[in-house]
Amino acid sequence: MSFPKRRFPTPRLLVSVRNRDEARAAIAGGCDILDVKEPNRGPLGMADIVAIKEVIAVARDCGEDDGVPVSAALGEVRDWIDPHDVPQLPVGVEFVKLGLSGLDDAWDWQYCWQQVLGRFKDRAGRNLAWIAVAYADHSVARAPKPVSIIAAAAQTGCTGVLLDTFGKDGQTLLDWMPPEEVAHLAAQTAKLGMTFAVAGSLRIESLAALADVAPDIIAVRTAACRHGERSGSICPDSVRRFKAAMTVTFSPASRTTD
Repeated sequence: MSFPKRRFPTPRLLVSVRNRDEARAAIAGGCDILDVKEPNRGPLGMADIVAIKEVIAVARDCGEDDGVPVSAALGEVRDWIDPHDVPQLPVGVEFVKLGLSGLDDAWDWQYCWQQVLGRFKDRAGRNLAWIAVAYADHSVARAPKPVSIIAAAAQTGCTGVLLDTFGKDGQTLLDWMPPEEVAHLAAQTAKLGMTFAVAGSLRIESLAALADVAPDIIAVRTAACRHGERSGSICPDSVRRFKAAMTVTFSPASRTTD
């Protein structure tokens, strides 16, 4: 199973969940991909291994032919510099991602990144499909610029690139980067043969600006939570509304002009 690469009429919807109950709610709302993370631990906060296993079990039992794909956030590269701290990821995690915050002034950030990726692979005892994370607010995150991360992701053999925001203060991806620049990064990623995903506190109101970007995946948590609160619980109706808005925004008919 792999992330789709512009094979569908609309982008796939990824919902970040923290436990099995939220996974069930996200699936009930119609999400296409489950992502496991703990929002109280940062933008890419890693959930406990037990929680990851529980979400995998829910994904497998969802009733679909192959289940729902599961990805997992693993925090930041700098969290895992010590090789003894790297955990063993359970079978069933198909895609994994790490942020590069705090490494903008490190001349060897690509080497550090590859070293950590290798440690996770060795600990898991199998190849892992990596999603590189580029922060639109890279100056706040003190992370390398997105264009540099996309180029390095291709060299590292990543499956795709996620454009996200490091800060979770209510500002969205589009507050940090205009749609034209997002579209440029999407084109660069596609040219290199990788999947392109967008996140960053996106709301239904954000979708119209992304219509011409046509990302492969749109990733949300806040918009999928009850009352739109990132630390709240996933609400099936919120997921359903967001997916319906995606279908309308990205349908061929809605993009046809006279």
